[in-house]
Formats: sequence, C-alpha cells, structure tokens
Amino acid sequence: MSRLYSYVLRWDDGAAPNPFWNLCSLVICKPAIRRTAVEGDWIAGTGSKNTPVGDMSSKLVYAMRVTRKMTMDQYDAFARKENTEKIPSHRSKDWRRWLGDSIYDYSVTPPRQRLGVHGPDDIARDLSGEFALVSDDFAYLGDQATTIPDHLRPIVQQTQGHRSTLNEPYVERFVEWIRTLQGGRGSLLGNPQYMPSRPPSADSVCSIGRREEDSHDDPNSAAATDWTFAYGSNMKISDLDADLRGRADGAECIVETLPAFLRGWRLVWNYFSKSRACGAANIEPAADDELPGVVMRLTNVGLKALDRKEGHRKDISTSSYRRQVGPIRLKSGETVNAWVYVARPEMVSESPQWPSRAYRQLLIDGAIENDLPEAHIQALKAIRTCD
Repeated sequence: MSRLYSYVLRWDDGAAPNPFWNLCSLVICKPAIRRTAVEGDWIAGTGSKNTPVGDMSSKLVYAMRVTRKMTMDQYDAFARKENTEKIPSHRSKDWRRWLGDSIYDYSVTPPRQRLGVHGPDDIARDLSGEFALVSDDFAYLGDQATTIPDHLRPIVQQTQGHRSTLNEPYVERFVEWIRTLQGGRGSLLGNPQYMPSRPPSADSVCSIGRREEDSHDDPNSAAATDWTFAYGSNMKISDLDADLRGRADGAECIVETLPAFLRGWRLVWNYFSKSRACGAANIEPAADDELPGVVMRLTNVGLKALDRKEGHRKDISTSSYRRQVGPIRLKSGETVNAWVYVARPEMVSESPQWPSRAYRQLLIDGAIENDLPEAHIQALKAIRTCD
C-alpha cells in the first residue's frame, strides 16, 4: 500500500518542491522523506499560519505521487539531458529558472554546488537525502492553497518534522480528494507563496527557514527531535506522559508512539538508579541483536523534559545517561534513526544491578500495552529482581 508523508511547508518559494517544467520534484530539503519514500508514495505539504498571502494553516499547498526515484547524481544527469530548466540560472529573465533544484553538479568529485537557493551550509544536509523524488502526477496550489476537508484533517502535521505511519487510514480518501483538484496528472494551479523578485540566495529568509526546519525533520541531524526509542520503564507510555507533562508545565510532549526494534543493541542490567534504589535498564552493543521497544515522536518541549528525566545534561560529566542516535526498524519495515539513552560508561557496574519487582513490572506492562513480541514479554518476566 502507498504511504502518505505529510509536513508543514512553511517556506513555499518554488524550490522545494519545484513544480515547474511539467514535473514536481523534491531534490533539496526534507532529507528524511527523500531517503525513505518510494515510487507510488504520496507527499503532501500543508500551509503555515504566517505567509505573505495570509493564513494557510490546514490548507494543502501541494501533493505529489512519486513516479520516479533516482539518486542525486542520476537526477543531475536527467536534468542535463531531459530537463535543463531544472538547473538554476540566475542570469535568466524567467524567475522559475532561478529556483532550479538541480543545484549539484556531479561531473566532478565531490559534487560541486551550483549557484542557487542553497549555499555551503546546506551541502551536507542536502546530500544526506541521497535521492531525488520526481512526479508527473501532482497538484501544486501554492498561493491558491485549498482547505483540507474535515475527514482528512488528521493528516496535518502539527509540529516540525513529518508524519507517515499515522496517515495510513487516510491514504485512499486523500488520493480520491486530490483527483478532484487536478485538471490533469500534472496540475500547476498557483504561484509560490514567496514569489521571488530577484534571484534568491542561500541567505534568503526561505533558505534559512528551510535549514532550521530540516534540522528537526531529519533524524540523522544533530538537532533532530522527532523519534526517541524507549526500552525500559519509559515504555509505560501513560506514566511517561504524565511525568513529562509535569516537567513541561502541562504542555504536549508525546505526539506518536509505535512498536519498534533497535538494531545492534541488547538489554543489560549494569546500571544502579539511586532514585529507584535498584537496577535500571541499560543497553550495550550487540551486532546481531534487535531489541524490541517503543519509538516515540516527541515535541521539542517533550525531548527537553525527557532529557531532564533521564539525567542527560549539557555537562556530560554530570549526566546519568547520554543521548545518541540509533537505527530503528518499524513494524512496517521502514528504518528510521532515533535518539537512544545509554548509561555513561562511568556509571556502569561490573556486577549485575537487578531491578525491583515493581520496576520490572513497568517494563512488562509497557511491552504488553505496546504489543511487543510475546518472546520479549516472557524474557522480561524471567528477569531476576533484587527483592
């Protein structure tokens, strides 16, 4: 079944996506979507509240069905041979040429950045997306964005980042609605909300805004806040949500939770929690293992609250757990990266630090509530306790 990726398009200037020259393409920005979306998937950009053309929140700016996915070097070759208008040209009198998204020249190694909407600060992030997504089946509305029907309103991503798994119940009805908007397979129905009056630069408000936005969208980025993996007591989501809200003055913290598996790690009991007066869950590398758990999409406030809960501080020397990125496999087969909390080596004991019965029960309850594999639940029940 096709997936539907949706996100808030705060900076619609015609570069990402680039809907011109009979193709809608997403080649720069949104690296996480570019890596994971496949041919047949849909991508939807919804509007933001503050734009030059008014409040566009809960409106559809564009939708595209990925009809071709290619590597970025293949896209450069495609643009050279089949669609040269996608290569940016600041000398052109046609403003659409200023916004060309084929901004990486692969005729040299490493690829050279052409003069366009992005600058040197964007290279690593752009190239981390690895792929270009192209569509000849799209509807781009831009400044003519239309209100999303109530029955499809849940697809609107309320925070930074994107959503896909939670959109599964709406894909079919979304496509039906898109077909009512299109005048043909490739429908260009409006102009960009941020219409350029001169060739844009890497220092334009749109470029800077996209840079900040992508730092939250891409789990590989050091500033990523989307996914966090829980393997211990944090799997008990109701307890965790109450704890985080208490640390965040009642603000929303947990947006989405899914059962998942952490690749290359295993559960160990070598960390003693002073606050719990017993052992607490920790993990260590294990190349052939996959640890069941829960992956959560957190708000920025939620991640900060979780950092406080887990004792992750700016001064690492005073931290209990340190936060790092790990590879997560979702039940759908999709792979994402997520923050994982690991006890600092200085906090680890050489002797086993067993949990209390009450703490172990939190893990068991969390595993059952999140429909983790029965074998893992039985393994948790078999863990020795200290009381």
